[in-house]
Amino acid sequence: MSRKMGVSDPDRLPRQRPGVPGGKRDENRRLKQQLLFRAATELFKKYGVESVTIDDIVAGAGISKGSFYSYFADKAELVRLLFAPLSQEFEQAFQQAKERMQQAEGESALFSAYEEMATRMAQACLNVPDLILIYLAESRGAPTDARQPLIKLSQVIMHHALELTEIAQQRQLLRPFDARISSLAVIGAIERLLFEYLRETIAYHPLELIATLISLVLDGLRENPSASGPTP
Repeated sequence: MSRKMGVSDPDRLPRQRPGVPGGKRDENRRLKQQLLFRAATELFKKYGVESVTIDDIVAGAGISKGSFYSYFADKAELVRLLFAPLSQEFEQAFQQAKERMQQAEGESALFSAYEEMATRMAQACLNVPDLILIYLAESRGAPTDARQPLIKLSQVIMHHALELTEIAQQRQLLRPFDARISSLAVIGAIERLLFEYLRETIAYHPLELIATLISLVLDGLRENPSASGPTP
């Protein structure tokens, strides 16, 4: 499995650009940023975001502490920019799903919208497995400055999942359970499956797991007047 690291925001670093874009000095600054990202990722994964200091990161990257502050205001900003590409990919996937859901006609279209969104997000996660493990470990932790970007990402995911559930219910494609409970259940299941896969405790490929999970969720939540038993 590919072990790609997060990439930087190209418009962000450094505050004072050395040299022309694309030139030797510009390339050098990007290399240093990637070294800092890689060092931080390895350390965060091993010790946790809060335990790792800026001194640890620059030592791991082989870069001076002064150079760190040419790229990041503090550790929290490093975390935010490290996860920025993944956050952007999730935002785009949710927005696309929202548009499709608003036009969905019937269960087949609903399934397709969910599956496309989940597949896109799963692929983004597989591209940065170490970042996902860090996110899963840290996003439910105490809201310290360094964790704030991860907690915010978790809140954004919950917001969009809730929004999609409400759209599906409004279009009478899902049963009218409490949308927040339904969203939390689905997010919890997805995150647990990802965690087990990345820890190599289950052998199924994530895309297979996603298709199975979507079927389970929609079988339980879809609006089906002919189903036996009371509906809430």
